[in-house]
Amino acid sequence: MKKILCFILSLTFMVSATSCYVGNGWQDTPEKALAIAADSNLDTLQRLTPINLLDKFQINERTYMLFVSKGDTLVQASFVTNKEGQYHYEGDTEEIAIDDPDTMILNGDSEQFILFNYFEDETHVWGYKFSSVDITVNGIVPQIKSYIFTCDGKEWSVDRWCLDITDENVEIDIQTAASSKEE
Repeated sequence: MKKILCFILSLTFMVSATSCYVGNGWQDTPEKALAIAADSNLDTLQRLTPINLLDKFQINERTYMLFVSKGDTLVQASFVTNKEGQYHYEGDTEEIAIDDPDTMILNGDSEQFILFNYFEDETHVWGYKFSSVDITVNGIVPQIKSYIFTCDGKEWSVDRWCLDITDENVEIDIQTAASSKEE
């Protein structure tokens, strides 16, 4: 009985200590992997079905897609890659109410509550902000890529800011302010 219990505990630990991506989720493109993930229920179908792909980008070993979903929300999805070069959906972050962002878009208000004011992978940090917001990260103006899209019946301009930092252990300090330039 002790051997069986030890085996079960060992197996449980190994599974929880490593990411397991099994099944037909491994696909030749991130788009196909996303379609497999979207097919599990109505909620994921609405959230993970792109109607407007804004960007697909690579950071280290992961691929990311930024898109407006069938559910009319802004979504960043992430994918891992195996040795064969296939992709598997890993997770996503969804901004449901762009007009009052609380998940991933910085609006320039110092009192804003936001769950993910930035994402990081090793020494690379990035995030999203309204284009009308100025930003510095650890005192540095980051690189900016802008997206203009329609969501929730309105046109939006959102930037993905990104910065490579030399020390992955440094604390990230983000300063935002409403832009002084006219739009």
